[in-house]
Amino acid sequence: MRMKAKLLLAASVFFMLLLVVSCGEPTIFSTNVTIFRLLTESSPPSVSAECTFENSSILNDITSGKGPSLVLGYIITDSPDAPSFEQEFNTQYVRKIYNGASLFNREILSLTKDTYSYSLHQFSDQNQTQFRSPYYVATATDKLDPNFTFTLTLQADQSIEVTIPSGSYTLHTIGNLMRYNGKNFNVNAAAILADPLQYPDCTITSSPPSLHCHVYAAMNVSDGRFSNIFWSSLKYIGSLTLE
Repeated sequence: MRMKAKLLLAASVFFMLLLVVSCGEPTIFSTNVTIFRLLTESSPPSVSAECTFENSSILNDITSGKGPSLVLGYIITDSPDAPSFEQEFNTQYVRKIYNGASLFNREILSLTKDTYSYSLHQFSDQNQTQFRSPYYVATATDKLDPNFTFTLTLQADQSIEVTIPSGSYTLHTIGNLMRYNGKNFNVNAAAILADPLQYPDCTITSSPPSLHCHVYAAMNVSDGRFSNIFWSSLKYIGSLTLE
């Protein structure tokens, strides 16, 4: 019996060593990303941002054509002051370097402040596209040169055109950006207040003269020779006054 126990112990140790050798240490993707808010224009209403990545050999570990990817979120409010989602985004998605979380839902996150609920949603398009990893709104075509600028411009039909003035990225939208459910943005605050369940992406506390679409951006890397999901910090890039 003692001999059998020794054999079982030896077999167990050998199996664990084999597992460690075969799996190896986890490979973690991490780099410094800066999303810099550029000037906001009022006519036509537009917001722009510049995104730069630290020049690092780790970019080679990304699967070509599958990252980095641009994630865009929004919320409609009756105030020109933007809700702060950055800390909650870090808690839910960035987390620690080695265990970032996937984004599966149209609603990115929500929080409550002063009894009001504020929900950050992903944009969609006319096909009600739900952007998911690794292809969010736009993806770099050259993983070794992922720096770019992007601009969101409000259109007369209350949709939002997204353009990339500099950098090489593929857009995954069908037409312009729209609400999370593929519908145009509503400028009628009274109608939103009358049917709030149809507008979870809106927080309206009064009947204001205009509504504001606050826009946020983050960069994601989730496909390549690494074992984690990488997120940059969430960055507020400005608001579009709906007309």
